[in-house]
Amino acid sequence: MKNFSILGYGHIGKVHEQAIRETENANLISIIDFNLPSDLDAVTYSTLESFLQEDTETDVVVIATPNGLHREHAIRCLKAGKNVFIEKPIS
Repeated sequence: MKNFSILGYGHIGKVHEQAIRETENANLISIIDFNLPSDLDAVTYSTLESFLQEDTETDVVVIATPNGLHREHAIRCLKAGKNVFIEKPIS
């Protein structure tokens, strides 16, 4: 079982959330975004910084932020020792 976190909870983040929840060997454990509903069935973080400082369970971070932020967010997650999934090229 792999633990996933989603960075960015817009349209694409919600698409990834559904896919993770429907995948047998995947577990969504947290969502990171500054504007999240309170009824999510996952740990929530309002900043990437707080997630990177506090999370110890995530195996893979799904980058679902706007394309222009992919590179910065991926590098920050990788430097923190997180595996990263990005659906588009970062450069």
